[in-house]
Amino acid sequence: MIASFLARALTGFWLGMAALPGAAQQAGLSDAACAATLKDLVQVLHSNQLDLKATARSLKDGGCAFEAVEIAGGARNAPTFYADTVTIHGSILAWDRKGQMPSSDMLVEATGMRFANKMGDARLDYMLAAQSRVGAMALELRAAWDRSTSEVEISRVDLTFAGDSRILFTARAKNIDLSTPGAAQMAIMGAALTELDLEIRSFGLFEQFLLPVLVMMIPDMEDADSEAEFAALVSEKKLELRRAINQLPDAAFPAPSRAALAALLSDLPGPRGKLVVKFRSASGFGAARFARFALTGLPQTMKELAPLFDGTRFDIDWRRGDRS
Repeated sequence: MIASFLARALTGFWLGMAALPGAAQQAGLSDAACAATLKDLVQVLHSNQLDLKATARSLKDGGCAFEAVEIAGGARNAPTFYADTVTIHGSILAWDRKGQMPSSDMLVEATGMRFANKMGDARLDYMLAAQSRVGAMALELRAAWDRSTSEVEISRVDLTFAGDSRILFTARAKNIDLSTPGAAQMAIMGAALTELDLEIRSFGLFEQFLLPVLVMMIPDMEDADSEAEFAALVSEKKLELRRAINQLPDAAFPAPSRAALAALLSDLPGPRGKLVVKFRSASGFGAARFARFALTGLPQTMKELAPLFDGTRFDIDWRRGDRS
């Protein structure tokens, strides 16, 4: 649920920044201009079934600051995202009067990021909101779009968590047109990832964010009436995943990468260490690759899935206990 929420929020935010009307920026980076930017972001996120609340002000160095940020999902019991402050800098805040976007860059920084569920009980909601601060996160994101090449370069994403957990990556994607609001709305469908350098340092990160999702994806709950039976069921699923890892195409996943994935799998559900991933694809990896399955349906075996990874390479390393 949190992963889906984040995907919709980030997509809505990016498209929102790429669809702001020129009128909102004509007055320059005044408090009114930042408030207009916030208003447009509210509308775009609302179209993605997300409600945004915040206060906006301009910064002396030319950016906009949004404080007391709250993003709520429309689904029942969906988590609410909070941030103490989100600041945005860069040429993305300087639009021309035609509402068209030239090559641009942006820096986004956020502090006090956290999730909390609202259960409808005032006492419980107050407690959950207060407890969520224990796991507060901070974010730094630097990205640029080159209109001449239709490429987005993410030069830094640094997401830090309470404790020693951290997600750090750089990436490059092509076939992205953000020149007009209409083109921006279609950007996700044509985007193709060509480079990714990723580090995930997990010391409680997996258990907090991914384990709840994976547990709910296990369909055979009727076969597990006790905790021991469910643990046995999880072990069976891990064996299935181990066999799938062994069948990954060697050209895309060399033997050391498959071994690293197997080692990480063996450490679940409590991995402690650093996952390092280097991805490269000259043709790019995006939604278009799945078009081949439009007529045949989703693949049922790894052999059927293998063509999806044509022209890609994943160099993966799992460094158990690495806190660097």
